[in-house]
Amino acid sequence: MFSRIEIQLNTAEEKPVNLNSMSPEALDSFMAVMSSLKSLTTSLSSNTIFSIKKGSAICCAEAPTKEMESIYNEIDTAIKGKSTDKVLTTNLRIIQEQLQRVGYNFKFVYEPKINVPDTQIFLHERLIKSKRIVTKRTKKSFEYKLRVVTGFLNQIGGKEPNYHFDYGHGEKITIKCSKEEAIEIKKYLYQNVSVISLCKEWNSQSENTEYSHKIILENDQINVFKQFLHDYYKFDNLISRLELIHDFVYEQMNNSKNGLNILNTLISSFCDKDLHISELKTLLIISKPFKEEALLLETYNLLKTNK
Repeated sequence: MFSRIEIQLNTAEEKPVNLNSMSPEALDSFMAVMSSLKSLTTSLSSNTIFSIKKGSAICCAEAPTKEMESIYNEIDTAIKGKSTDKVLTTNLRIIQEQLQRVGYNFKFVYEPKINVPDTQIFLHERLIKSKRIVTKRTKKSFEYKLRVVTGFLNQIGGKEPNYHFDYGHGEKITIKCSKEEAIEIKKYLYQNVSVISLCKEWNSQSENTEYSHKIILENDQINVFKQFLHDYYKFDNLISRLELIHDFVYEQMNNSKNGLNILNTLISSFCDKDLHISELKTLLIISKPFKEEALLLETYNLLKTNK
């Protein structure tokens, strides 16, 4: 199944401009938009195809639905001023400049389900008004990653809520948590336990990894998430990571009796301000068919509370 993004240059009467009767200025504007749309989408997906509707100034970029979802999520992130992708923000600003030109009437539309009424998402109004399409600076000295961490829980407490895994011979780690999480994990005191932790991993070996608690894993989830996260962070490209999320969730939902628990654990783990918002958005889109399940309802309510 394919989805698309469409950019359309209209007349003042809201009708598509005829390619055969465009002024040089209108042609330059349309070509700039079309070129930027191509650069933007191909930087995020290698499976994009393009078309220009016969006789009209309408340019379409189409890609497999899950890839176009990711492209839309990246555009949405950029409009909010939170993108770190310079190629994306540069080309989106070029499109924005043309949309803002006096006398031009562009429509910029994301269509998640092609030719299905009432599914279009209109981006032009948000783009015209947005003042935040800049590349967000990131520090290159560390990266946040989710990891499965297993250890012997031998201490909970401190001035700030945290708990400790002791590996013997003086080797131990401290994992930051909330008071509520400390109470939850306390029942595992003096036992081995596995958790998903958000790790702040430094490039410099002189800096120690910093750990923050996300969720306690059930025994039958440990190896599943170890393998998934190992495979996930092999990819540097966000689109490839999001594709793996799609494939992993669909496989678990179709082939595992614990699929819903695994999906719930993923949503809870990726819900974090230090991770890329597209990761959580992708999971929420995938989970829509199951949103009335009691387990997911509880997680959805927590997400609303933590906004």
